[in-house]
Amino acid sequence: MRSVPSEIIAAMPKDDASQHDHYIYGWPKKTSRIITTDEVLTEYLNFFSTAPELLRREVAETV
Repeated sequence: MRSVPSEIIAAMPKDDASQHDHYIYGWPKKTSRIITTDEVLTEYLNFFSTAPELLRREVAETV
């Protein structure tokens, strides 16, 4: 990936292959739902608790 220009990487989808039908066929994007436990969410939030504020905000929005 180091030889790929940064403007090309910036234009790549951020949602990985989970939305390939949208990008290939133009179908509506799928929504994903994750089922987990409070313990896992606590560990997830603890992991990012010392991250910069902007990242902490993004993480908090995903919970």
